Amino acid sequence: CDRTTCKQPLHTLVYKVSRPHCRCRRVAIKRRHRTCCCLQRPKRTKRCDSATAAWVHTRVYYVFNASKHVCVRRRSTVRTPVRCSKHVKQKKDGSCNRHTCRRVVKQIDHYVHHCRCRRRVKRVSKVCCCPRAKRLPVRCDRSKHQWLRSKITWHLSHGRCVKRVTTKRHQLTCRRDVKTRVLACSRRTCKRKIVKILHRPKGCRCAIRHKITHRTCCCRPAVRSNVKCVNDRDVVRITKRRVFNRHTYKCKTKVVKKLLHRLHKCRNTIYRSKCNKKTRHRTVRKVLRRPKKCRCKVYRRVTHRVLCSCPNTRVKRTKCSKTSCHKSIVKTWYTSSGHGAHFKCRKHRQVIKVRCCCKRNPTSRVYCDRSSGATKRESKWTVFIASRRACVRRRKVVLVRRRLDCPKSYTKKFCKGDERKLEVRTSWKISRLENRCVKRVKTITNHLECPKRRWREKKCPTKPDCQGKITTNWYQLKKCRCKRITRSKPIVCCCPKPTRVKRCLENQWVTVLTKHNLFKGHCLQKVKRIRVSVRCKRKRVRIGRCRKDCKKHRVILLYEVKNCKCAIAKRIIRTKMCCCPRPKHYKRCKAAKGVVQNIKQFWRLSHGKCLKRRRIVSRKNCLPERFDSSQQKVVIVRYSRVACRCHRRKRIRQLLCMCRPPRTVKEKCTSERIKRRVYRITYHLSHPRSKLVKRHCLKRRKVWYTEPCRCPKPTRRQRCSRKGTVLTTKIRKWRLKIVKRLHHRRWIRRRTCVLKITKKHTRIRCKRRSVSWTKCRNFRRKRTTVKHWVHRCKCRRRAVVRVFACNCAKKSTKSRRCDAKAGDLVYTRKSCYSKRGAATCSCTTRRWRKHINCPRRYVRRRLTKRHCGLKRHRAWYNRFSIEWTKRRGCGCVRKRRTVLRFCHCQRGSKRAGCAINGKTWVKTKVTYRPSGSKHGGCKKVKRVTKRRILCRRHAGKPKVKIGGCSKHCKRSVSVRQC
Repeated sequence: CDRTTCKQPLHTLVYKVSRPHCRCRRVAIKRRHRTCCCLQRPKRTKRCDSATAAWVHTRVYYVFNASKHVCVRRRSTVRTPVRCSKHVKQKKDGSCNRHTCRRVVKQIDHYVHHCRCRRRVKRVSKVCCCPRAKRLPVRCDRSKHQWLRSKITWHLSHGRCVKRVTTKRHQLTCRRDVKTRVLACSRRTCKRKIVKILHRPKGCRCAIRHKITHRTCCCRPAVRSNVKCVNDRDVVRITKRRVFNRHTYKCKTKVVKKLLHRLHKCRNTIYRSKCNKKTRHRTVRKVLRRPKKCRCKVYRRVTHRVLCSCPNTRVKRTKCSKTSCHKSIVKTWYTSSGHGAHFKCRKHRQVIKVRCCCKRNPTSRVYCDRSSGATKRESKWTVFIASRRACVRRRKVVLVRRRLDCPKSYTKKFCKGDERKLEVRTSWKISRLENRCVKRVKTITNHLECPKRRWREKKCPTKPDCQGKITTNWYQLKKCRCKRITRSKPIVCCCPKPTRVKRCLENQWVTVLTKHNLFKGHCLQKVKRIRVSVRCKRKRVRIGRCRKDCKKHRVILLYEVKNCKCAIAKRIIRTKMCCCPRPKHYKRCKAAKGVVQNIKQFWRLSHGKCLKRRRIVSRKNCLPERFDSSQQKVVIVRYSRVACRCHRRKRIRQLLCMCRPPRTVKEKCTSERIKRRVYRITYHLSHPRSKLVKRHCLKRRKVWYTEPCRCPKPTRRQRCSRKGTVLTTKIRKWRLKIVKRLHHRRWIRRRTCVLKITKKHTRIRCKRRSVSWTKCRNFRRKRTTVKHWVHRCKCRRRAVVRVFACNCAKKSTKSRRCDAKAGDLVYTRKSCYSKRGAATCSCTTRRWRKHINCPRRYVRRRLTKRHCGLKRHRAWYNRFSIEWTKRRGCGCVRKRRTVLRFCHCQRGSKRAGCAINGKTWVKTKVTYRPSGSKHGGCKKVKRVTKRRILCRRHAGKPKVKIGGCSKHCKRSVSVRQC
C-alpha cells in the first residue's frame, strides 16, 4: 500500500512457459488499483454554547473499512464546561476613617460571559477599626487564692468587631521558709516538743499558723548476752541492745553476733596393710569423724579390700593358616592409674599378623614369539622367602615348536551396484595343534555414502547491472565413487540506493524514505513515512520608534500555516503615547487673600497615556501689586493749625509689614556626638505703640527638637528552641529615616532612628551519615562511620571506626611437593576468606595426594617407508621404534627403543645346466629358511639334483631359442642339443 496516495495495485498471477528452460514461471500482470488507507486528515472545530456555558469540540475523522475498502466519515463531540475561580479577592480602596471606623473595600470576582471569565468589581463599605481595650476592677478568688485581672478587647475579624474577655490569674504566694523551735529532751518520757511557724494563705492574704509535734529523743538502756553453738561448728556470743536512730527518731533492737571459735574440719584416720603379691589386694580400715555440738565425734568405721598391683605382660602365637598364609601374634599388657581406692588396671591388647607361607599359584601359557616366529611355553609360580617374609614370582620359558612359513595375505576389492563395495581378505594362520598353515577368507561389505552437505559459492562482479551468479555444489554416488555435481543460478547482488522525497500534504511535511534490502537474492522494498507538523508563532509584536508627536505604533502580527509555511493572517496596529509635553511654569495671584501661587503643570506617562499633574506653592505678600517687596506704603495725614485754619499735610512713608520666614539650624555631627540639637529661628514684627514708628523684626532662637547623628549598631541575638533543632536569630537594626511628624501642631520632616526587628528561623540540618574506607593493608581495612546529630542547635559529630578483613583471596596459597618414594604429588591449598563482619581472615588448609600414573601402553611406529623394506643378511625386516613412559620421581620420562622385526627370508634361486662332462643335467635349488634364533635370521639350504641324459642315436639339429630385447639392448640366445 502506498501511504502517500493510499492506492494499492492489484495483480493477476499468470503462468507462462519459459522457452530456454522449458519451465512454468509465475508472472504478475497489473490490472487495477483499490483504496487501502485514508488520506484525509482529521478536522477539529471549536464553538461556544452560551446556554450551557461550555466549549463544544467537534472532531471529524475518517476510518478505513477493510472489508469494503472505503473510507467512512465519523464525527465525535466533546463538551468542556467553563469554570471560573470562585475566590473573591478584596482590595482596600482608600484609608480608614477613624471617626466612623469605615473603609471602602473593592470586591473582585469572576463570572462566565460568552465562554470566557469576566472580571466584576464591587465597592462595599466595611468596618476597619474597633474600640479601645477596657480594664475591669481586680477581683479575688478565695477558693483558689488568686487575684483576677480582666480586660475587654475587640478584634477585627471579617469586617466585624469581636468582643474578647481576657482574664489573668495571679497566684498568691506566701513565704515558704518554716521557722522551727526545738525544746529540750525530757529524760523521764524521752520525748521532745517541736513548734513549727508556717505562713498559709487565707482568702487572698497570708496568715501565721503554729504546728506542735512530739518526737522521740532517747531510748532506755537494756543489754542481754548469751553464748551459743551454731550449725555444730561455730561458737557465737549473741548480744542484744536498744539503739536510738537519729535519722528516723526511733528505737531499734540491735543484735550483735561475735564469733568466738570455729571448728573447720574433723580428721579421718586410715590404716593400710601390705600388698599381697598372690592376690594383688590389700586391706584398708577407715575411722570417720564429723562435728557435733562443736566437737569431733566418731560416727562410722569401714573396712574393705583394695587392688594394689597389675598382672604381667603375656605373648601368644597362633599356628600358620594354610588358607590365608598368615599367623597371629597376640600381645597383652596392663597399665595402672590412680592410688588407693581409685587404683585401676587397664588392659591393652595388640594383634600382629605375620606372613608364614605363600600360595604357589602356578600358571602356564603358550604364545608365539613374533621376532622368531617360534611357539614357546611360559610357566610362572610363587616361592616364599622366610628371611624377607615375602612372596616372589618365578618364571621359566621353554621352546615348543619352531616357526612355519605361510603364504602372504592378500585383499581383493570390487564394486557391486553403486552403493556396495566388497572387500575379500585372504590370510593364513599357523595352527598350533596341527602345526600347519590354515587358510581364512573374510568378506567385508561396505555401504558407501557421500557427504550430504551442500555448499554455495557466490560471485558478485562490480558491475552496474548488479547481476551475479550463485553456484550450488554437492556429491552423488556413482559406481562406488562420489562424483561432484555443480549447478549455477543467476542472482541479484545489490539494490538501488535509498531515496528521500519530501512533499507538503495538508499543511504537513511528509518525508517518504524508500529503501531496498537484499534478502535471499531479491530486493525487498521498505517505505517509511515521517510526518512533521509545521508550527508557527501565535503572534509577534513589533514596536516602532517614538515620533516627534510623542506617538509610536505597536504592530501585532498574527500568523497561520499556508502551504507548509508561516504566513501573516492578520495585522493589528495600535498607537500609544511614548512621551509627554514639557512642563509649564506660571504664577497666579489671589488678591483677596494676598497670596502668590507658583504653579507647575507637568504630565506623567502611565500605560501609554499622559496624566496631567499640578504642583502649587503659595506665599503671602503685603502688596498684592508688588511681589518682590516686604514693605507697604503708609500715608500720614497731619493737620496743623495756622491761625484759625487747619492745614493738611500729607506724607508717604515705607513701613515694614512682614518678616522673613522662620528657619531651622542644625548642629554639626561629630564623631563624639551621638545626638544633635535642631534650633528654630523665628522673626517677629515689633508692634510699637505708635503706628508711625518704624517696625523691625525681632529674632528668637529656641531648641525645637533633638535628632540622632547616628543610629546604634545592630544587635544580633540567637536562641535555641524546639527541642534544640531550630535556631531563632533576632536582629535589631536601626536605620536613619526622615519621618513626617506632627510637632506643635505643625507637620515637620525630622530625622529619626527607626527600629527594624527581623526574626529568622533556621532549622539545623546536619550532614548525612558518611562512610569512608581506607586502603587495604595487611589484609585489613578500616571503615569510619561518621554520624551527625543536632544537640542544642549545633551539629555534633561522632566517628565509629571498625576493622574489616579484605582481599583474603590474595592470602590464599597453593603449593606442591614431590614424594619420590611413594610417587605422589602432595598438594597443599590454603584457602582464605572473610566472614561477614569479621576483622581477620579465616583460613582453611587442605592437603591431598595425586598418584603419578604414567601410561603403560607402548607406542609402536614403523620407521621403514615400505613394509618389510629393510634387508639384512639374507632376510627382510621392519624397523620399529617402541616408545613408552616410565615414572621417575614425580614425572613421567619418555623412553624409546629401536627394534627389528623379522618379516621373511629372501627368495630362493633355481639353476639348471649341463655338467662339464656333458652327460649330466644338474638342477641346483637354493632356499632360505628362518634360523629360529632370538634375533631372527635366515639360513641357506642348498639342494642339488643330478639327472643323467641319455640321448638318441640320431641326434637332431640343435635347438636355438632367441629371447626378447631388454632395456639394455641385449637379448639371450639359448642353444640346446643333445
